Amino acid sequence: MRSGDLSAPSFPGTKIDVEEAGAPIFTLSYMVTDSFSVEFYAGLGYKHDVVGDGAIAGVGKIGSVQQISPTLFAQYRFLSANSMVRPYVGLGLTYAYFLR
Repeated sequence: MRSGDLSAPSFPGTKIDVEEAGAPIFTLSYMVTDSFSVEFYAGLGYKHDVVGDGAIAGVGKIGSVQQISPTLFAQYRFLSANSMVRPYVGLGLTYAYFLR
């Protein structure tokens, strides 16, 4: 994810880029009724490298940040439980915690 230009006193056109990361997760699902379920996602923290971009693209890695983000979802499924297709709507809440 690339930033916009950093503010002064940085050089004009100075940006940073937060590189993508991945880590294993696990999920727990519970069907409260035939139509309503809750799901919980959690896992190891994601470690993102922060690198220079724009005017400072050549500096390489500036630092890193570790992010942990457990998520709770609720879903409502339409139609009967034995239907071939069951559209659903969902709503989720994520708590993102960043470590240095």
